[in-house]
Amino acid sequence: MSAEDMLESSMENSENAREGNFAYNHTDAISQIEDINKQLNELKTSLCKSIVKCHLLEVDLASQFNPHMIQTLRQTEKDCSHCSKKLEFHFSNSVITN
Repeated sequence: MSAEDMLESSMENSENAREGNFAYNHTDAISQIEDINKQLNELKTSLCKSIVKCHLLEVDLASQFNPHMIQTLRQTEKDCSHCSKKLEFHFSNSVITN
């Protein structure tokens, strides 16, 4: 049952209650509320996922065109390479002496 159908049904039940036609059922109302709550929770989950995706895309886009970020990444790559070579040299000398 869609949210519009539930709203229409609820409005009809309210009108019937005002007119004295008490066809309103508490269990049906609780069921409708639970259905609406379930739809809202699904919407909330979907919205949270979309927000995270959007944020990641913004970060990705900003980092692609940021010259400072590109320079920092290149420098980090060089530093890592330099450290790796030093460690290899140290371990190779350590193995030879032991």
